[in-house]
Order: sequence, then C-alpha cells, then structure tokens
Amino acid sequence: MSSWRSSRLSPREEQELELDNSDVGLAGEPWSALPPWEGTLLGRIRTMLAVEQSVALETICHCLDQQSQNPEKQVSAFDPRVHKFLEFLGLDPKKSEEKAFLFRLYGLILRECASSERVEHHLACLLELSHQPPSQREGIALAVGLASARHLKEVWALLEQLGRTRFLRSLVTSEESQQPDLRWKWVSSTSLLCYGQMATHAKEQILPWVDNITSRMVYYFSCSPSDDVLNSSFLTATILLTRALRREYGAQNYKFTQMPELIHCLLGMLRKEPNFLATLLRQKVILVIVGLSNLRPSLKPMVKSQVLQTCLHSVYSLPATEALRSSLPPLEPAPDVLAARCTPSVCRALCLRRATPRWLRIPTARVAEPRADGSLRLHTPPVQSLCQWEPGLMGLPGGSGSYGPRPDPRHTALIHVPCQALYRKTERALDLLLQNFVSENPSMDEVCFLLQHMEHWLKSEKTHEVKRAVQSIFLLLQHVADSMKFSGEAMPSMLGHQMGLLALLWRDRDESTCYHAHQCVCLLLQLMAQQKGVSVDLSHWNKMKNFEPKASKDWEVKLYHMAKHLPGTGLSCSVEPPSGAQSGRPFHAAGETLVLALLLIAGQLDTPLLQAFPGQALEEGLTVAQHTQLVLTLLQSLCSHSRLRCDLASKLLRLTFSKPGIKTEQVAEILHSLFQELPSIQFKSIQQSLMKAVLDLGLQHTQEVVEVILSLCHPSERQLLSLWKALAAHHQLARKVITLLYMKLKLRPPKEQIRAPHQAQLISMLALGTIYELLYTQEYRETIRWAFAGILLGLLTQLHYLFELGLVESISDYKEDILEAKPLGPCRTCLEALKGLFWTTRYWEIFAHIKLLKGWELFESLETYTEGVTLLARTMAQYNCEVKAVLGQAVIFLKNTEERDNVVAILFIVEFLHSPAVSQHMSKKSVSSSLNLGLRNPNKLVRACSLSGLSSTLMHPKKVTLLRNQLVGLLDVFLQPDPKGLLGLMELLGDLLHRLGEPGLGALSLKAAQHLLLLFEDERAEVRGGAIFLFGDVIHSSGRKHQQALKTLATQALVPLLFHLLDSCPEVVMKAKLTFLRCAILQKWEFRKELFSKLAWGQGLGAENDIFIYMVESNFGSYHQFLMQAFTYLGSPQNNLKVAAMKFIGAMLQDYFTDLCFYLKKSDVKTLKKHLEALSQDSDSTCRRFYQRSLADIMELSYYVT
Repeated sequence: MSSWRSSRLSPREEQELELDNSDVGLAGEPWSALPPWEGTLLGRIRTMLAVEQSVALETICHCLDQQSQNPEKQVSAFDPRVHKFLEFLGLDPKKSEEKAFLFRLYGLILRECASSERVEHHLACLLELSHQPPSQREGIALAVGLASARHLKEVWALLEQLGRTRFLRSLVTSEESQQPDLRWKWVSSTSLLCYGQMATHAKEQILPWVDNITSRMVYYFSCSPSDDVLNSSFLTATILLTRALRREYGAQNYKFTQMPELIHCLLGMLRKEPNFLATLLRQKVILVIVGLSNLRPSLKPMVKSQVLQTCLHSVYSLPATEALRSSLPPLEPAPDVLAARCTPSVCRALCLRRATPRWLRIPTARVAEPRADGSLRLHTPPVQSLCQWEPGLMGLPGGSGSYGPRPDPRHTALIHVPCQALYRKTERALDLLLQNFVSENPSMDEVCFLLQHMEHWLKSEKTHEVKRAVQSIFLLLQHVADSMKFSGEAMPSMLGHQMGLLALLWRDRDESTCYHAHQCVCLLLQLMAQQKGVSVDLSHWNKMKNFEPKASKDWEVKLYHMAKHLPGTGLSCSVEPPSGAQSGRPFHAAGETLVLALLLIAGQLDTPLLQAFPGQALEEGLTVAQHTQLVLTLLQSLCSHSRLRCDLASKLLRLTFSKPGIKTEQVAEILHSLFQELPSIQFKSIQQSLMKAVLDLGLQHTQEVVEVILSLCHPSERQLLSLWKALAAHHQLARKVITLLYMKLKLRPPKEQIRAPHQAQLISMLALGTIYELLYTQEYRETIRWAFAGILLGLLTQLHYLFELGLVESISDYKEDILEAKPLGPCRTCLEALKGLFWTTRYWEIFAHIKLLKGWELFESLETYTEGVTLLARTMAQYNCEVKAVLGQAVIFLKNTEERDNVVAILFIVEFLHSPAVSQHMSKKSVSSSLNLGLRNPNKLVRACSLSGLSSTLMHPKKVTLLRNQLVGLLDVFLQPDPKGLLGLMELLGDLLHRLGEPGLGALSLKAAQHLLLLFEDERAEVRGGAIFLFGDVIHSSGRKHQQALKTLATQALVPLLFHLLDSCPEVVMKAKLTFLRCAILQKWEFRKELFSKLAWGQGLGAENDIFIYMVESNFGSYHQFLMQAFTYLGSPQNNLKVAAMKFIGAMLQDYFTDLCFYLKKSDVKTLKKHLEALSQDSDSTCRRFYQRSLADIMELSYYVT
C-alpha cells in the first residue's frame, strides 16, 4: 500500500500529464536552462584562488553535514561564513537557506578547480555525507555530475572506491543486523543518481564510458535491496543517460553492449508494478526503452521479444478504463490535526501526510496553514495555486529541490484524478515503442514480429484487453501504411495467421473492436498489395479512416468500392454491393461483404476476370503460405468457447473451402490442423459445418485428401472415422475414395526393400486398416457393395503379401467372442476385413457357411491359404455371389505380373466354372483364353488349376451327360440297404454334385435326400456327419423345379438336425449346424442371420432356447410333426439326443399346448403315450422324472384332442 502512495503523481508529473509531449522525460524540458545568475557566478568562482576554493568547499560541506543531522535549523545557524561567502559571490544571502542551491554551488566550484587532488579530496568529503535524505542524495549527485564535466576520471575513480567500500559494507551490515545504518542505507541510490548526472554534464566525453556506467548501474540495481527509493533513482539515472545519448549525435558512432542488461532491469521494474495506474512510471520506462532501442547495436530479437511481452502485459492487463479509479486502493485515514500546535516545519510535515479515504470523490483539497497562536487553519485554496510548482534546482524528474514551498502532491490528485489521462499517456508510449521498432527495421517481417506478440491479447477473454490490442495494431498499421513503403520483399506467412485473428474479431461484443478489426484487415491487405507493386485506389479508404464505429453503418459499401478498385478482383463485372449494407445493417451481424473482399483480394473467387488473369489475381493477394496460415487460424478458433467466434470462423471456412481456392500444397497442413482441433470443438453445429468443409475440400483434392487422412494416425482412431464419413456424403466422391484406397492397397514393395521398423507404416497397411473400418461404417455400405469384387481380391492378395513379409504374429490368437482394446495385427486385420466384407453386405450367408465349416481358419497360415481361397470361391459360386464382377477382376489379376495375384485369380476362375451363371457373363472363348494364359504361368499351382479348368463341363458340355449317367449308377448302389463303401459313395456324390452344378440330381434328389435322412441316426459318427453334410448339398443344388418338395424334406430334417447339435461327435455337430442353417435359408426364415449368430457363437440354455424359438416360429403348422419326431428320439441310444428330445418335448407341451390340441389326432396321442410309457421303466432317473412330468400333459392333451 505504501509503495504506491510514495510514487503517486508529483506536481512535475501532473504537468507532464497535461503536456501533449509523447517523449516526456527524455527530450529537453523548458526549465532545464541555466539560471540567469549562473554566468556571473562562474566568472567570480574562476577568479578565486585555490585556497579560497578549498575553504569555500569545506565550509559548504560542513554546513550540509550539520544540516543533515539537524534538519530543523537553518544553514546559517551552523556556520555564518556561508553568508559572507554568498555576499562575496554577489548572491542573496537568503539563498543559503536553499540546500539544493548549496549543492549546485559546490559542484560548480569543483568543476572549476584546476587541481585533481583537491577535486578528489573534496568529492570524497562530499560522498561521506549522509545518504538518508532524498534531497541529500540528489544534491550529492548533482555536485558529482557538475564536477565530472572536467574531472571525469577522478569522479569515476571516487565512485568506484565508494562502491568497493561503503556500498559493500552497507550490504554486509544490512544482512547482519536488523537495523541498518540509515546514513549509508541508500548509498546505492546516490551512486545511481551520480551516474545519471555524469551522463548529463560530461556531454560528448561520456560516450566511451557509457558501457562502464551502464554496467555499474545494473550492478547497483541488481545487488541492492529493492525499494521505491532504489527504483526511483535507477529510473531517474536511466532517463538522464538516455537523454544524454540522444543529445549527442556522436552516439551513433559507438556500439553500446550493455544496453540489453539495462533494459532487463527496466523490465523488472515493470513486472513489479501493481495492477493499477497511479503514476507515470510505466510511460517513462517504456519511453526510456524506446530511446535505448535506437542505439547501436540494434536489440536482438530475444530482447525485443522480452520487451514486448513485458510492456504489453503491463499496459493491457490494467483494469478497464472505466474501472481505473475504482481499482486504486484507499489511502490511510488522516490524523486529527485541527487542534494541534506545532512549528511551521511540523505543519508542513503533517500536511504532507494528510489523506482521506474517499479521495477519489473529492473534487478539491483543503490545506492546513498555521495560525499565529500555533494552531492549524483549514481552507480550500484556488486550484491554480495548488498546481503551481517551480522546478527543482537539479532538474530531476520528481526531484525534491525547489525554489519555493512545495505543495503536497496529493492535493493535485485530490483536485482531479487523472486515471484516464494517465492511461492515454501510457498507451501512447506503448504505441511509440511499437512504431519505433518497425521504424528501426522497416519490413513486413518486423510488422509480423510485432503482431505475433499481440496474439495473446487478441485471444483474451477480457473485452478491454482485446480492445486495447486491436487499437494498438490499428495505429501501428496506419503508421506503417502512411509513412513506409515496402517492395520486393518476401512476405512472412504468419501474416495470414494474424489476419485470421483479426478477422475473428469482426463479431466482437465491443463495437469499437469490430471497427478497428475491420480496419486492420484492410490495412494489412493494402500493405501486401503495395509490397507486390499493385497500385491501389485508396480514395474510399481515406474517407473511411475517420469514420466512427457508430456512424459507419454504410461502411460495407465503402469497403466494396475499395475492393472493386483493386486490380484483378473482377468485382466490377461479377459482384454487386450487398443490399443489407445499403439498408444500414452493420457488418458484424452478417459479415458477407468483408469476407468477400478478403477472398477476392486473396484470389479466392472464380470470376470471369480471374479466369482471364488467374496468375495476376493470385500474385496480388495472399501467398499460399499466408492463406494456409489464415485457414489454420480459423480452424483453431473453432475450439473457442464463444459461439459467435465459432460461427464466424465456420462460415469463413465454408466460404474458403467451397471455392477452388485451396491449393494442392495446402491440403496436408490444413487437414493435420483440422484433425488436431476436431476433438476440442464443443458445438455440434460447428462440427457438422466443418465436416461439410471437409467434403468440399475432398471434392477439389480427392487424392491428396485421402493420402493425408491415411497418414494422420492409426485407422482405428474414432476421430479419423468422422473425416471418412464426411467424404461419403457425396456419392461419387465416396466411390473415388474407395477406389483410391483400393489402389493404395496394391502398393506392395518387395520384402527386400522394406525395413522391419517401417513395415507398419506401409501405405498398403494403412489402406487395409482404413478399409476394415469403413466396412462397418453405414455411410459406405452401398459403396463397398459397388466395389465388392475389387476389395475381395485386393484383401486376398494382401493377406498373401503379409504372409510373404512374415507378419503373422498373433493371427491365430484372436477370439471373436472377446472384445479387447488391443489393436489387431496386420494379418488378423486383413482376415477380419475379408470376413467383414461378407458379413456387412447381403452376402452374410457365405460368411456363415465358411464359419460353420471352420473355413476361415484356413486363412491363418500360408500352407492352407489356397485351400481357404478354394473353399471361399466354391461357396460364392454356390450362392451365386458377385460372379460376374469377381470373374472380371480375376481375369485382370491373372494378367498381372505378381504371382500371388495369379494364384488367387485362377482359383476363382476354376471354381466359378461350375456355376451355371458363368456362361451368362463370360464367353467360352474368353474362358479358354484365360485358362491358356494360366498354362504358361511359371507357377505350378496356376498351371495345374488352368488344366483342371480346361477339363470342366463348361469347356466340354458332353461331359454333363456322362457324369449324369455315372451319378445314376452311383445312386442305385447308394440306395441299397447296406451298401459297401458308404463314405466313399457320399464323397463321390458330393463331388459330382459340385461338378454338375444345377440342376444337380434332378428328380433323383428327392430319393437321395430321403435316404440321407435315415443315415442321420447311423451309429457311425463319420456316416452321420457325411449324410448330414451331403443332405445340405442335395437340397441346395437341385434347382427350382424340385424346390418345393425339398422344402418339405428340409422341414422333416429340422428336428433331427436340431438334436444333433448336441451330438457326441464335434464334426457331426459342426455339419449339423451348417445343414440346419441351409435348411433355414432354403425355407427363407425371417431371422436367419440371428439364427446363425446363435449357431456360431451362442452357448448355454439361452442359445438353445433362441434356436428352438427361431425354428418353431418359422414353421407354423408343423408343431405336431415336430412333436411326433421328437418322441421317436426318446429311445435313442445316444443319451445326448435323448436329453435333447426331452427338452424339446417339454418346451412344446408348455409353450404350444393349444396349437397341439388343434393339430394332433387321437391316434397321434396314442403313439405319444406308447413312446412315453417306454420311459417308465428306464434305468435313468432323469427319464423317469420326465415321464412323470409329461404323463399329465399327455393325458390332458388326449382330453382336448378330437
């Protein structure tokens, strides 16, 4: 609290505040001239003998010493010789009462001394005086400064001695004792003032000493205990040094290396300033830095950066202008002195201590004056008398010396609290600092450097801080545009970023900020155009400069005309001024016009003139790098908490992306930034708008966008998927994306060219992972089906490629029923993508068929890979899955040079030859050509498969009759009661069915299916399994003519197949699941896909119950038939089947009792009783309990059955 009171505005500062002098404290002041009597005085001093000079110096020094010890007495009371000496000099003896005058006289005598020894002696005596009173310190400094004009070396030596002795001793004393010697406590402040006065009076001879003086000033400031006295002395000394250097033109011939350290100390003072404004300290420090920055060598960027950061923070972080008064802390209450009696000096002291807790609201001050009886009288003096003040003899800013009575500094503050004026002065000093920096280095790089340090304040959440920053930028840019001209220089890319920050303030809550932000963007564009040598008609702009925000509702039209006159924009023939602006609508409510102007100047609109002069329009606008930075800034602002700012940025981005303004080289950086900012966007509408912008970008640069998104991160990242979804919003673009991913999938460098650490970063790996993710993305379902054939063969060949690379780690450890966060390996990803390709499309039956046969496991090793491909191709042929498209891709793959492509292609071609649909899509000649090409392939497998294909029924139609005759003979043997080699017969029948395709066995299929039903209950597991599997092939390949009869047989097979799901042999169970599903597919059950899920992954009673429900509910009217079949299994020798039958019967009797009453007959019930009675004597207790529970149901059933 006391620190700010001690540094309140002095009367001198009040005068400075009223002056319109931007360089206050640095330029020469009107009162710095020599007093009129000094010339005469110097003449008489020079006539004095050396002895007389010594006596005079000793007398003055003695008086000053005595007066510092007894400040209440007059100087003449200590030594009357002073009066005589003044009379000798022809001066008024009353001046002896002025202590400051005596110090000046002492210094003048020292300056005129011819003997260096006497100068050293008397200066040493002077420095031995007390350094406690402020006037004493200032007086000593003035005397030392005057002496240094002719005795610089001697003065320097004495100050060095003072630092080595008294200063170091005072530091040690202050550390060891709690009460330091007040006589020497502030000796460092005296030294600082001495150095400042030396710089003032030594003139040009001080230049070689500047670095030494500066280093000592930094030393004293850094090593002394920090207080207000030290800060004031240091600032005063620095001002004097800076003023001296500015006055001496020869300073430009020197390089001052210690200035950065001096500036660092000044910045330290700024950092310690409290966050309110009560003095001119900020202004003075900034102006001193301005003066020091003009010296050689120029400040390094790091030092300038520190200066900017500190000064900007010190000024901008102050409370809002309207809150500056209320931010000042209250003063301490004043003592009650109305009835006090004291001497005049005590009255003056009490007057200096007077305060009031509500001083901010008091327009005038009351001054205490002593009465004749010693009491005090309070009165209100005229305002003008309180402001009058004569400068001190030393001429120090805020000095204590004066020619007359010095009023209380608080009185002036009580008259008017100049908070706003203080801030205007401080802000003006900051503007001068910015302008000075750019004047030292007139270039767009320097402008960009300064704007970079303003970015923090442009992003501030406090309105007044943003307002101050924008106004400073506006003044800086206006200064640059009016007084400088840049040409032929490379423009920094960060100007685009800064332009974006300013554009985002077009909808700020403060109207003045909006206005200045508009102006700043236009000024930047003007500077860029001028730098490129473009002549810009600024007649409208000059008219706009003086517009006030509230009076410029039609400024959009002015801006339109300004943009219209920029060469290369094409506004004159393609764009009309906005009607909203003509009706008085302010820009920050819509913002289309300035956006239009910005993009026109940047070469973003496709107008007829731009088509005629595309290069010129681009050259006259933003560079590619600047435009990129502008877009990146808009993207970063989408994460703001301000909805207005987000909306504005979103619209600007949409406008930028919707036109062909983004160059190819910009895409990568823009998308990387977009992806980083996407998780932080808070508003859903902004996210949706950003995704539309991504779509626009994808339409313009499809290949680049796909490549960049692939490189962003692992394809499984959730945020990445949103970008792919955005591209899928356009049908044709989605197809292009999938096509590009397919092409990337085929980029497979040989194993020898791949290093192990880079395997995961292969472009084909990234494309594979992305395809896997998109398979399960709803937006890409139709596109995946469109590209089904290419993706299928691409995945199969990719899997073979991964086997070649040896990336088979953890491929067999994957468990489908366990959800893990662990990412899949390359081979497992490829295999899961292959499975997902069928599962997510309408071809899930193929996935199910191979899954129930455990065929997908064949793809887990290179040894069984071809077997798996063969099974997949055969199944696709059976289900007529994309035969035409896959066959076309296979023919292409067969012509490739890669062996893996040839192998996959020939396997599909050969298997598809057994499909009846192949002849509709491919001629016999084309098939023959492809197979003959395969015969010349270096791979043995390809040649063998090609030879096999040439012997197919498609190539030799006569074989169909021969095979069918042979099939009839085999069936005759098969249908005998106990044929030999039953397993072999069933294998031959299955092979013949595969080769013949549809219609398969024809009319014989019914007999074969009925006979196979009987073999379901064979004691031999391999026979049961073979019969069940062959039954599925028979009902699937018999053609439409016999389909209805086969559906009836399939219904009869449901209960046996259901029970065999619990068969003791795992192979039988597997084949029973497949055939059960094929029966469901044949009968077109409603929940076929759900049924497969239960068959493949279901476990326990829940899965059994679901399968039971799917079967029964899908066969309405067959309940009684199922029940009759189930009762026949109560006598099965396999306990598993018997238990399954009991569960089934119990469920039927419980859930479908009413339906059974309707369908069963009396004879049926008798048959059921007969089968049930057989359990009454069963040795198994479970069977007996079942008999007891079911008997009552059967009896009740017989009662209702008619």
